[in-house]
Amino acid sequence: MVKNNKKGFTIIEVVLVLAIAGLIFLMVFIALPALQRSQRNTQRKNDLSRFVTAATSSQANNNNKIPSTSNGGSITKSSDFVKRYIIAGGGSDQFADPDGEDYSFLYATWNYKNSATTSLTTDKNIQTTFGLSAAPSFNHVIYYVSNAKCSPNEGQFRKSSGKNDFAMMYILEGGSFACNDNQ
Repeated sequence: MVKNNKKGFTIIEVVLVLAIAGLIFLMVFIALPALQRSQRNTQRKNDLSRFVTAATSSQANNNNKIPSTSNGGSITKSSDFVKRYIIAGGGSDQFADPDGEDYSFLYATWNYKNSATTSLTTDKNIQTTFGLSAAPSFNHVIYYVSNAKCSPNEGQFRKSSGKNDFAMMYILEGGSFACNDNQ
């Protein structure tokens, strides 16, 4: 009587293990970019909170005056507000998005007499106020509106009754919004 004691794996078993390992790697590579985008968006939301805190601190030190440029427009990383309150206050010499691009601010004052809310993506009045030719998309810009607060509806500002109130909004990767205000 001859015994057949072959040890090892059959080709079917090896192919099955390789197929399962390939599926696991595929799932990881599909999930990894979404996870990285989520982490960058979380950092952007934290930065937005830091900017609101810096603007509130600037208000407290400047007779409740909201930091802005003299006639609206853009607040750059070389502006006094950014140098004194954002960079110095955060302990970092950077004023940049997690992907390395510099943040910039676009500032506007609420001037919509007949409107209680305005949408950053669909309202032509707010787009004109910010000097935009179309609805904004992910672009490293913090939209900063005085006499406003965040609306419960994503992508919208609401008119505020307080003259020292402001709201800041950022369009995140993937098209969602982050909004913070000082109320």
